Amino acid sequence: MLVFDLETDGLYDDVTCVHCLVIYDSETDQTLVFNDEGSEEPISRGVQLLETADIICGHNVISYDIPVLKKIYLGLNRPPWSLTPFFCRGYITTTF
Repeated sequence: MLVFDLETDGLYDDVTCVHCLVIYDSETDQTLVFNDEGSEEPISRGVQLLETADIICGHNVISYDIPVLKKIYLGLNRPPWSLTPFFCRGYITTTF
């Protein structure tokens, strides 16, 4: 299971930037940090990791984090049907 959180520059309607994405892998007990500024791997690599996970989990990820990642990393030039498989490979759980 991958547990994740991201830090952004605003609420959904105003967000334009994901500052960082942190993923904890419960199988390896490893915490991965993704950041487009600095020495970490780029956030897009973290998004790819989440897309291939069997289970992802996080606080409010269904209502905020996943929609923000779709908004920023999928872009507006992709066909509408391409939004459906994003994060749908496995099970998604959230906390409120």
